[in-house]
Amino acid sequence: MEYKVLEPGDLHLMKEIMEEDNKIFDDAQLQKFVAEKNTLGFIAKTNHKIIGFGYGYILLHPDGRTAFFLYSIGIRAKYQNKGYGTQLLSFIKEHVKRIGCFELFVITDKGNPRACHVYEKLGGKNDYEDEICYVFNLESN
Repeated sequence: MEYKVLEPGDLHLMKEIMEEDNKIFDDAQLQKFVAEKNTLGFIAKTNHKIIGFGYGYILLHPDGRTAFFLYSIGIRAKYQNKGYGTQLLSFIKEHVKRIGCFELFVITDKGNPRACHVYEKLGGKNDYEDEICYVFNLESN
């Protein structure tokens, strides 16, 4: 198993991920995403095939410290429940710690118990039973 942080020269890997998910993105936009200094993408690869992908954003706190918001992480269906998601998240945790982030956070819901299990197994905590996340769609009227 190979885990990798995406770099500006990895446009072909981004395209492979998107095409397999039947998503088409503009090459220039994908290149901009990979080149953005506060955006990180990660892949899990086995036998020359990408089986998992995650991405998120480095956030600067007013005190100068940085945190990492893991926006999305996923493993292709036929590779799930084999530990690859746990390994990918562990790789992401170690990488963002190594680059100086003091905190990593990810949002999920109780309706995704497999994700909750992985996050808790790797030390994630949800101390608030009443925690709610509101999403504002800024593209609608």
